[in-house]
Amino acid sequence: MTVSLAKRFFPSPNRNFSLAEGSTEPNGDTVVVSYGNNPWVTVHNFASTSVLFSAVIGPNNASFHGINNYRTFQTSTLQFAGRPKQLPAVALSGGDVYVSWNGATHVASYTLLTGHAANSVRTRVTSVPKAGFETKIHGSGIEAFF
Repeated sequence: MTVSLAKRFFPSPNRNFSLAEGSTEPNGDTVVVSYGNNPWVTVHNFASTSVLFSAVIGPNNASFHGINNYRTFQTSTLQFAGRPKQLPAVALSGGDVYVSWNGATHVASYTLLTGHAANSVRTRVTSVPKAGFETKIHGSGIEAFF
């Protein structure tokens, strides 16, 4: 039996090797590579092997007991939908409302409603697009309940 090298995908910006673990996952015209005991993830163009994406997860030195990266997968919100069972986290600070819904992948915007009692929160104050992990909504004009 004979083995031959078909493609070689080097980590970037780190040009080192891993002593253990790691994975490669073909994904269309790209390849996702994790580097085992080094906390690196790269995505390469399969044909040219050029790096399209590179990330370091945690300390960038295995001797500092960084995160081992046994296996990495690439997906998108077209293939995966996060539907958390818990309600969004909401906080009020200085008249502004902060909203975060950890794991919800299909939230496009948040709408702030207000009212004078807990059972009458129906008046729309504003609607804002989701902005990252935590979205700030200016709370001017809100009543006692929102």
